[in-house]
Amino acid sequence: MLVRTAIYFLLILNLFQIFSCTNSKNKNIELASDSIEKEPTEPNNFKNADLTDTAKLDIQILVQMSIDLPDLQKYYHIDEDPLRSPLTIIKNSEITSKLKLQKFGSQVNIIDKEDLKKVNMSYLEFEKIIIETDIANLNFNYPIEGIKVEVKCTKINNDWTIQEAKIVEN
Repeated sequence: MLVRTAIYFLLILNLFQIFSCTNSKNKNIELASDSIEKEPTEPNNFKNADLTDTAKLDIQILVQMSIDLPDLQKYYHIDEDPLRSPLTIIKNSEITSKLKLQKFGSQVNIIDKEDLKKVNMSYLEFEKIIIETDIANLNFNYPIEGIKVEVKCTKINNDWTIQEAKIVEN
């Protein structure tokens, strides 16, 4: 019974995604944490309040894939500095506390940048997230390690795959 319910749910979710994509082939989610928030200038841009459940799920999947990048693991140093666990990410319009992210066996902390100033801790900050129908680009930094990360993904058969990941040390 539970399996049948899950299958129906997935079918309904896929139908919703198909119908929502036919109305907008190129929806973008873009943020730049240092820019002034402006009203969308293009009709295909939308803010977090307008995100569909599918778009929110895409963000969660893409961010989880990004923090799990194999080449990024050596920069976390949780064995040398246990205070780096649980992982902390700065909240913004797309990275909200509603995301359920896991790292190092714990839920990821998602906090406001202002709260971060009160304590001295390491954090990731996503500067840009752009999601189109089947392409996504994410840029984030890990200031304590002086690195910037760029991730490019594609969606094939409703599954996101990392096509390219680049870590640049400052």
